[in-house]
Amino acid sequence: MAVHFAPDSWTMTDPDREAVRRAAAELPSSGPIYLDGYTDRRPISIGNRRLSQYRADAFADELRSLVADPERIVAIGHGSADPVDDGDGEAAYARNRRTVLSFDCPSASAPDPAG
Repeated sequence: MAVHFAPDSWTMTDPDREAVRRAAAELPSSGPIYLDGYTDRRPISIGNRRLSQYRADAFADELRSLVADPERIVAIGHGSADPVDDGDGEAAYARNRRTVLSFDCPSASAPDPAG
């Protein structure tokens, strides 16, 4: 499951929050939950790594309010690493501005299931 963001933003939309609520209902009952935040490759004033962390934290904050054991949630910003689309243009950039929920080690490249 992935949440996508507007340029230079870490604000989640109401449909994103609803998707997180649905995902929370389907989470396994134990084990870590990783939220890996990413940006597109364009530089920004606050820095891509910081923005990606803010995105992961926004998703984590929403999810923590919905689970019984919020300490399982680990939010990590990766900046522009591991793009899902190497193309140029807004469509490619939009696919890369994401936070991905996974159950794998955060140092592993987490593919975006939304494509």
